Amino acid sequence: MTTKFETETKALVHYEWNIANTIAEARAAGFTVIQATETTLLLDLDDDVAEDIYERTLPRLASLYELCETERWRSKSGIGLHVVLSCHALPFPERAALQACLGSDRIREGIAIRRHLDGNDNPSFLFKPKS
Repeated sequence: MTTKFETETKALVHYEWNIANTIAEARAAGFTVIQATETTLLLDLDDDVAEDIYERTLPRLASLYELCETERWRSKSGIGLHVVLSCHALPFPERAALQACLGSDRIREGIAIRRHLDGNDNPSFLFKPKS
């Protein structure tokens, strides 16, 4: 019998869902796909605690990385918040670490780092609903 922990762990380890299909489905549903660049951070703030971390941490790191919020919107659930920040050019692992420090979903960031190590050059993206 498979435990809940084993099922959840297997789902995390087998992150190889098809990114291209997910992006195509999101676009077909009317979402705009925001993909990271070397000068953008994409934050997925899942709850009030994550939003508080962001609000408290951003002022302390902003000048070190030239961070500037450029866009924000509520996630489709209405609970979380997505935030786009500009920054000076950074390699992906450093951007993922900063995103996690700023409160972004740590599991999302960990999986993105794994994808990057497996050769995906642009493993970070957000879906923005129609306005």
